[in-house]
Amino acid sequence: MDYLHGIRLISVEPLKVQVKKHKKKRINKKYISRYGYKFIDKLGDKIMHDTINNVLYCSSVMYQLIKQEIRGNDYGDG
Repeated sequence: MDYLHGIRLISVEPLKVQVKKHKKKRINKKYISRYGYKFIDKLGDKIMHDTINNVLYCSSVMYQLIKQEIRGNDYGDG
């Protein structure tokens, strides 16, 4: 977690979602092994700013880019 001008930066990991589901637990376990999981990145290239709590939410890729900019320009507060 880093800070940018007093705003806290938080990296949001992608969601792990089952590709195909079945309502029976026994069969659902077989579906998991057969079809697996997919990862959904809800934010993508977007950045969400929570003005009340002063928090910036972004994907892990955007987090790394912002972190490089902070270190490159030496604007970090923390």
